[in-house]
Order: sequence, then C-alpha cells, then structure tokens
Amino acid sequence: MGCHNGDSGEKWLTEYERLLEWIVESFYGKVETLFFLGDIFDGKQSKTSEKGMSFRTMHFADTFFKKLSDKFEIVMYAGNHDVYYKNKCEVSALSMFKNKPNITVIEDITDFEVGDKQYRIVPWACDPFEDEVEIDAIFAHIDIQSFKLNDYKVSDFGYTPKELFEYCDIVYTGHYHERQIRDYQKGKKQVCYVGTPLQLGKNESGKESFIHILDLEKNKIIEEIKNTFSPKFVTLRASAMLKDPSPAVGNIVEVLWDIPTEENLDKFETLLSETKTFEHKFSFSKEKKDVDMSEMSDISDSISDEKLLEELIDKQESWNHKEKILEKCLELLNITTV
Repeated sequence: MGCHNGDSGEKWLTEYERLLEWIVESFYGKVETLFFLGDIFDGKQSKTSEKGMSFRTMHFADTFFKKLSDKFEIVMYAGNHDVYYKNKCEVSALSMFKNKPNITVIEDITDFEVGDKQYRIVPWACDPFEDEVEIDAIFAHIDIQSFKLNDYKVSDFGYTPKELFEYCDIVYTGHYHERQIRDYQKGKKQVCYVGTPLQLGKNESGKESFIHILDLEKNKIIEEIKNTFSPKFVTLRASAMLKDPSPAVGNIVEVLWDIPTEENLDKFETLLSETKTFEHKFSFSKEKKDVDMSEMSDISDSISDEKLLEELIDKQESWNHKEKILEKCLELLNITTV
C-alpha cells in the first residue's frame, strides 16, 4: 500500500478493498491465520526525500487490517519497504498495528512450533541463522541468489539456496514480486517466493498472482488461489486494439502507437474510454528499446549490474536442470557480495 499515491490513488484503494473481499471469501472458515511476508507498505517516496506515506494510505491500512483481524489472526513482519533504515528494522511502519486485537507484529527472530514442525520468522535485515539451530522452514524477506527479480534481472546478491538448506528444508519468503517455487534434492528442499497478490508495477506484466494456503502441520502448501480480478499491466499495439479492445478492459494499458496519428488519436481516446481501462497511456515509439531501471532498483538497492545468464539458459529447450545449471554458472563466474 502506498506505491500509487498519485491521481489514481483512490482507484487503487478500491482495488485493495476488492482484494480484502477476495481474501475473506476465499479463506474465511478454511484458515485461522494470515501471514504477511513483508512489504505491506511502500514507504519509499523517492531516493532523495524522507521516507513516508500519505495520511490517506495510513487511514486505509488501519481500516483494512481491522476488517481482516475481525475474521482472522494476523501475523506480520517488516520487509525492506516497511522500514526507515536500510539495514535494520527498528523503525517500521508496522508499529501502527502493535497492540491491535488479533494482530501480531514480529520485530525480531521468532521461533514457534506446530506439532513436530519447528518454524522461524525472520524480518528484514535479521540473520535467519544466528544460532545455527536446525528448523523445518523459515518465513523471511530476503535476497536469494539465482532467483528472478523480474524478466531482465536475476539476483546475484544475498544467500545461496545451499547456504539456506544447511539449516532448514523450506524457505517461504516475500521481497521479489514474481512468484517462484523451486524444488531441490528431489523435492526434499524448496524455496518459495510467494510473489505479490496483485500486480503493482509494469515489471509484473504477464505474471499471475496468488495467495497460498499452507498446512503448518505438514509444512506444505496445499492450495493456491489465483487472483483473476485485479488490473494487470498490458502492452498492446494500437492496430490490434482497433480490431479487438477486450484485452484492455479493466487493465493498465500502454498503447504502442503503430497507426497514423491525426485521423486516429481522437477516435482512439473514445475507444479507450468506452473500453473502461483502469489506466492507459500512449507510447509513440514503435519499438521499445529501453528498459526502465527505476522499478528494478526499488526492489533492492543492493543489486549489482552483472551480466545475466538466465535468459540464455532458459532458451535451451533440450537442457534439464536449468536452475542448477544457472546456479553453477553464477558460482563459476565468482559473483560475490562486496
């Protein structure tokens, strides 16, 4: 919440209301507790100004979680966008939820047990294995090498899966916006980036969003429910939209202008209005050659610009074990934290 505080802010709050209704309809009576794995807020207004949120966002968030906590127990912890400092979580926007009924705000490493399973909650900037105790799974908000930040970037910063698996079997984590679930060691180990429950930026275009049901007694995701109603970021050619505008309905549309301008622009504005897009804008460059790096840097300020192998490896249709090949290539290239 808070990443769309501009002119379209009210429309986004309506989308969060729809998200809340979906959560209640999908999960009430099926689960007892909701886990939020960091980045409830986006407090980074700009790289040069004080971090903060609008009063409107704060008021809405208070109401949102009051409605949820009337139905569920809620556990939340800070992600990098919830906190003031880059490398610690002592000052967090989540403090507004402390001492609220049915809401638990985790501010430091916290362990808990369910049946014979041992779990650990790890807020942003905390060391998940400070005491080297073996646990079944961690809930975190961390960087893991070889996982995709977006379509253009793979993380070369943070933990390796091998490091994490020395202490736990499964990692459930927020942070990267695309859902990514990888099995290791013939399914005995797993990393699960849960992804965002709705698309928040154009780098999430083409990705599906989910909320997951986790059985804590089995340490296993037993159901995935896909978000089919929130607006999506789509890029469409003007010529194609004239033939079929339906892919633009309710979505955030970038129109690539590939038709004569003078006789079509007014007509196209009318078409978009009748189509009822969530938002739209025109791009008058036929070929998109530049990649907007600003959203990438928002994900993690500490990601370097090493040349990536992931796309090349992904195109090799005959290759098996692509994830392991990618990890080994990154290791051989000696991509390290500095």
